[in-house]
Amino acid sequence: APTGDGMVTGGMAPVPSMLPGAAPASSTGVGAAEVPATAQAPLRAVVAPVAMNEQITGKQIKVVQGYIERCMAKYMTQSEIMSTLQAQAHIQPSLTCLVWQKLEEENSDTFFAYNAMVRAKDQVVAFNYLVEQQSRLMEKIGVAGPPDQLPMAHGMGL
Repeated sequence: APTGDGMVTGGMAPVPSMLPGAAPASSTGVGAAEVPATAQAPLRAVVAPVAMNEQITGKQIKVVQGYIERCMAKYMTQSEIMSTLQAQAHIQPSLTCLVWQKLEEENSDTFFAYNAMVRAKDQVVAFNYLVEQQSRLMEKIGVAGPPDQLPMAHGMGL
């Protein structure tokens, strides 16, 4: 419920749908017309921009929560989610941040695991980039082919 200082307290249930593979729209109680079920669908502005002194409704919180869950299914970082919601659904970052904080407070274990998965995803992306760069460099210097076809370094078959 909104407090006198514009903050929202309580009223949010644990969100098991934040786990990978879950369908966010069904867990939030928000209809499919408001939060499209597919992660590929563009976000639509259903939450009016919220001024700092304006009260936030439960419906707005649920809509933003649904959007956050959809973005989390794509393993986006908090800042990526805030930017995406601002650009595509015209949701103020302060509202996204507020809903994120409340979800994180009520689902600390889920967010701990989620943050570990996001870090792992970032490491895989960085590794794949480095492998691609190495492959290009090897082609450039004339060494190409799978590792088992490359000459052995100093007679060692590593």
